Amino acid sequence: MDNLNRLTLKVGGQVFAGWKSVGIRLGLEQIAGTYELAITERWPNQPREWSIPPGEFCELRIGDDVVICGYVDAVSVSYDANSHEIRVSGRDRTGDLVDCSAPSSAFSGLTFLQIAEKLTAPYGITVHDETAVGRKLSTQEKKVGKQGTPPKSPRVGGKLPKCAIQNGESVFRTLDKLARSEGVLLVSDGEGGLLITRAGMRGDCATVLKFGENILRAQFEHSHANLYSQITVKGQMAAADAGKFDVTHAQPKGSVSRAGGAQTGSSQIARYRPLILIAETQADGRRCQQRAEWEAANREAKARKITVTVQGWRQENGELWKTNQRVKVVCPWMRVDEWWLIAGISFRLDEGGSLSELTLVGEKAFELLPEIPEPQGGAAAGKFKVVGK
Repeated sequence: MDNLNRLTLKVGGQVFAGWKSVGIRLGLEQIAGTYELAITERWPNQPREWSIPPGEFCELRIGDDVVICGYVDAVSVSYDANSHEIRVSGRDRTGDLVDCSAPSSAFSGLTFLQIAEKLTAPYGITVHDETAVGRKLSTQEKKVGKQGTPPKSPRVGGKLPKCAIQNGESVFRTLDKLARSEGVLLVSDGEGGLLITRAGMRGDCATVLKFGENILRAQFEHSHANLYSQITVKGQMAAADAGKFDVTHAQPKGSVSRAGGAQTGSSQIARYRPLILIAETQADGRRCQQRAEWEAANREAKARKITVTVQGWRQENGELWKTNQRVKVVCPWMRVDEWWLIAGISFRLDEGGSLSELTLVGEKAFELLPEIPEPQGGAAAGKFKVVGK
């Protein structure tokens, strides 16, 4: 394998290679990237035996690009009459936020970024808010002279209502609840830090995915199983007139729906399908509305999904495939000719060589939507409305 695509796992000052198989998974809905590697006990021109103790800090690279920076979770050794191998698995540093409990405390008068920094500081994790100050560049991108890009519309994070952490609740669970109410995503930056981001902030891919050219395998799925005609989010904080017995009107809430009578063909959710959710944190009417818009966008994004497998781990310009980038897909067989968002990536190495499996969702995935959008596949005859603000 050439140096540009050579995989190295650095543990305790030693660099390990000689891979038999590789599985690296990154995604917009997982706060930590994961890996599982199968290696030989010795590799060419390496005189020393391996030593990879679990719990050690590690750095996984493809060429000069750092893909995962975290810890070794597990090491297993196996053999039979013909072969022996060592399997190593681990995660980004942010994996500790999933496993570990947050302190039983409460925060008041702080922004989401300030709370995130307080909770992640003990783990040595820095937080970068891309929605406020722009895209964070990787170490390799800085070396080659790339420039960061500011967000199109910077998010102004206001102070949150009182945030109480439940006993035994993980750090990730605490932050995830707040992130949903703020309409943002929490992902690893691949270098041991945490990103607060939104969909599409990594820009556009240099490669166009085309049927009959660079697409090895593809699967398209369109499901309405989790779509609803109206989504309402109710808050946990009483409104000003909460003293009244009729708490239905006192409870803050936000709702998005499709106006009655809209005709969009067979792909429309025309029948009555309401969904009511309780906000994960204390929320006023504005935050309930924002949470409802987030839920509508999230479900709409997952309704249409394409899984594409391509050869290699890099795009035409030499950059690795990255989550949160937009990519153009042209496939007449699936009736697709549009931009999609890379929501997940699986880098693999096996007998078939190096492969990238890309999970793609709609271009507007995870955006805040003031209304449930018209699904693809029909001509819209009606309008949308926002209700219950």
